[in-house]
Amino acid sequence: VKGELGEPGRNASISGNTLETLLKVDAVGKDFELWPGRCGKGQTAFVCDGGPHVRVKEVLVGGSA
Repeated sequence: VKGELGEPGRNASISGNTLETLLKVDAVGKDFELWPGRCGKGQTAFVCDGGPHVRVKEVLVGGSA
């Protein structure tokens, strides 16, 4: 809140233009991980997702409690 560090957020979504948001990344962690993808039927797919933790200077965040 007001630029102070607090507890990590959970169960939230970010919204915005991907390229504009990537330009606002100002820190990247060293904890790079990849996870295997899954299809809608729960089967393994030949894709993956993941990456390091990042800090973004400004982003629209939403979610539910």
